[in-house]
Amino acid sequence: MEKTNIFQHMATSMTQIMGHISKKYPERRWMYEPQQYYWESSWQAKPKGIPTIWHNQSVPPELLYAMDVVPMSMDVLSTSMASFHALTPKYLDIANQYVPEYVCSVNRMIIGLIKSGDIPKPDAMIYTSAPCDSAIVSFPLVAEKLDIPHFSIDAPFQDNERGHHYIATQLREAVRFLEQVAGHKLDWSSMKEVIEQSNAAYELFDKLAQLRKKVPCPLPGRLLAMNRIALGMSGSPQLLDYLKRQYEIGLENTRKKEGWLSNEKKRIAWIQNPIYFDIGITDWLEREYGAVVAMDAIGFREAIPIDNPEDEEDVFVGLAKRSLMAPMTHTGKSPVEYWMESATEVIRDYQCNMAVFSGHVGCTHYWAVGKLIKDMIYDRFGVKTLVFDVDALDPRYAGQDVVKDRFRDFMDVIG
Repeated sequence: MEKTNIFQHMATSMTQIMGHISKKYPERRWMYEPQQYYWESSWQAKPKGIPTIWHNQSVPPELLYAMDVVPMSMDVLSTSMASFHALTPKYLDIANQYVPEYVCSVNRMIIGLIKSGDIPKPDAMIYTSAPCDSAIVSFPLVAEKLDIPHFSIDAPFQDNERGHHYIATQLREAVRFLEQVAGHKLDWSSMKEVIEQSNAAYELFDKLAQLRKKVPCPLPGRLLAMNRIALGMSGSPQLLDYLKRQYEIGLENTRKKEGWLSNEKKRIAWIQNPIYFDIGITDWLEREYGAVVAMDAIGFREAIPIDNPEDEEDVFVGLAKRSLMAPMTHTGKSPVEYWMESATEVIRDYQCNMAVFSGHVGCTHYWAVGKLIKDMIYDRFGVKTLVFDVDALDPRYAGQDVVKDRFRDFMDVIG
């Protein structure tokens, strides 16, 4: 039986989506352009003889772009595949034959792909011990099963200066590892160019965050979920072009004193994972309730500039800071106070009047303290939080209709 090349599938599917968007919603074409580039690059890497390196969300992709290899974020792959409902069950069910179902579906998706043989073997893997136990267990097993070189970065519990230097030392070792895999030395002029591009991207993320504080919000909620592509593209010119366009649209709406919604009624703080199998739920909330997701506490990204891209110490310490502040890592691998601070900042600064905890079943570490966050939000701000459980990738657990019913019941309560 002919095997599926999942990268080819993603690339051709994105081409078809782009064709549809160009005809029906041409004003949204720019939203999908970085994804088209990303999947096309992944598909063409093997035929072109370019090494592909898998990595997780806490590994700065700048390292990989600077090394002239093709980065593939396992988190971006899993969460992007979730929108293909015919494929998701296939790979999760395959994985369930080998690992318990309580392993996060983000990781099980990769395991299912490997066991199916539908994904080209990478040249190496590099991953961190963050953000959760499921990742810590899964990544080394994946690398051993594939029989490929792999490098692990130990993430410290707390985000502080000592931790930054601890990771910076490991990032230097990771470069030496990548040099052996790629067969060439790191060209620092390439690193400088990549850092300059990622600096510009981080600056735009900060500007976008400031724009989203405006009332009414000038940008749609779905962009917060779509911005996950940055986990695999930070340092690329394609990400920079995408963020520039996003900022231009938000800035123009702000200048005209227009919101994305003509009648904004609710401002949502989404404090757990997006529902990746249906990010269109944010469009539905906007249409049905005038409710816009102003900010996502898990995906919230701070501006972390690297002041001197020519200075090695500055670069590696800066990338270490970005590693610990990667979306989800910054709230999920550390003391609960970090998540409380993030949720507080989002509720307060984005003037949110409701919160959503769509508790992904794989994130048991979040569920363990979820009530603390919910109670903190109500005690400090009088804001109620909708809490429900969902598998963010697998609609069979609780599908679109179930999720919408949860929102309807909640909206009826809060009015």
